[in-house]
Amino acid sequence: MSKLLLVFTALLLRVGVAQVPIPGEPPGLTIGRGSGSAKVQLETYIDLLCPYSKAAYDGVKALADHYEPEEIRVKAVLFSLPFHQHGFTAAESVFTITSALGDDHFTPWLEVLYKNQERFWNKATKDLSAMQVTNELKELAKKTFPTLTDKQWEKGMTGFGGTEADQHTRVTWKYACTRTVTGTPQYTLNGVPFEEADSSWKLEDWLKVIDPLVKADRPKDDL
Repeated sequence: MSKLLLVFTALLLRVGVAQVPIPGEPPGLTIGRGSGSAKVQLETYIDLLCPYSKAAYDGVKALADHYEPEEIRVKAVLFSLPFHQHGFTAAESVFTITSALGDDHFTPWLEVLYKNQERFWNKATKDLSAMQVTNELKELAKKTFPTLTDKQWEKGMTGFGGTEADQHTRVTWKYACTRTVTGTPQYTLNGVPFEEADSSWKLEDWLKVIDPLVKADRPKDDL
């Protein structure tokens, strides 16, 4: 019995220290025109089916559009919450579409999903199978992007995982866990957890925090 307990404990320790998958590139998709070398880097962790993520979007988008690309980059990192039943599938659709059509299709698709968010909430889909929800997303995606083919969609969206889009979604979720993300929306600002902001923040709220960072060390002629 004692030997069995030792083996079980060793297995638990092994699981506890397992290496989190290392992403092929830093996770996240850019909102707006921001550059990877921008002085200020803001990451917003979102669930596509979270009403609070949706509520926060206008302020975050306005912030991304307010500055020049070299001043700030805003990235959205997908973090599907377990109590939004189809949040993971919605996230897979993002990686499917951006892989097929390019990252510049992320923001239009994000906005379409937010506009149709209630359609994919738990109560609205309680009588639908995972495959039926996937097909509804497909219908919406093809209406939004007429050049998206069935083959491109089905490469990422099977209704049961096992695709590169599925793997990207898993790795991104695990990355967010390493950043101690527990809900949405949450933020990191230049790599540091930023807990002051919430879903009610508008552009004027963000500017009070971001403007001093953007203007720090700027030549006086530019102030």
